Amino acid sequence: MHARVTSFTMDPSRYDEIKEVLDGVKDQIDSLPGLVQMTNTMDRETGEGTVLAIYNDAESANANNDKVQAIWANFADYMTSEPKRAIHEVIHMYSS
Repeated sequence: MHARVTSFTMDPSRYDEIKEVLDGVKDQIDSLPGLVQMTNTMDRETGEGTVLAIYNDAESANANNDKVQAIWANFADYMTSEPKRAIHEVIHMYSS
């Protein structure tokens, strides 16, 4: 398994709007080939957040670049800095 880890900062005063946009792109996220799980976090005060997307393999994580960029484009009006992305091998997953 591989994870796409993206750090971002958005305008925290627009938190509710951002959540609405996120709800609106759910189908696009669900349709990403090889996606196992996605978690999105955001601090309501600073707008700093992280997206952790777990994929079956590195090929799936990399093959979705264009689709992921298209999803991020929906958030362009809310971004206060460019997202920083990396893909890493998952060495341990824990769920309780």
